[in-house]
Amino acid sequence: MISIMLVCACEFIKPKNDKIEIREGITMEQLQEERYTFKTEQAYKNHFVHQTKNDNVIVTIFNVIKYNIRDDEMMNSASEAFDYYIFDIGLDNPSTKPFNALAFTKSCMLTNENPSNQYASLNYVFNMYNLQTDSAQVDTTYLHRFMNNAMPGRDFIRAKMFAFEVMKEDKSALYFRYKIDNKDYAYKVRDAIE
Repeated sequence: MISIMLVCACEFIKPKNDKIEIREGITMEQLQEERYTFKTEQAYKNHFVHQTKNDNVIVTIFNVIKYNIRDDEMMNSASEAFDYYIFDIGLDNPSTKPFNALAFTKSCMLTNENPSNQYASLNYVFNMYNLQTDSAQVDTTYLHRFMNNAMPGRDFIRAKMFAFEVMKEDKSALYFRYKIDNKDYAYKVRDAIE
């Protein structure tokens, strides 16, 4: 009985052969198209909370994670006083023209009803979040791609991109605001809490 279990365990641990076979004669354009189709099909299988589409890009908010720092020694006062909202965002460029991902990224903010009242965006929250969750799922290469002036056509990127700090006593409605091609958009993250 024990030897059978060991054999099964060895089969379980054995590394997989994860080679991707590329068909002979396929062009780089065809390969990119297959890659794009695969990535978008996988992404859109997931539930999302909001989506904005135009001819140049599809912005998808897959999730808004309300996060509290769980570090009693370092951040006790912060964990008691603040909530952090982390945004899992996808950019899909279905066209063949480049899209300015950096302009989109720079335009993103969290506000209350008044767009000039912006909440602080804090990168260190990602480090805390990744330490306290399964960081194996975090791919930082995608974060850098949100900072490119020219996102190639027929491309898709997704990352947990923004973390905003909101005082727990702040009961205002929250809006995630962004621009696409100089047009303003807003997603209501939270209604005002009475």
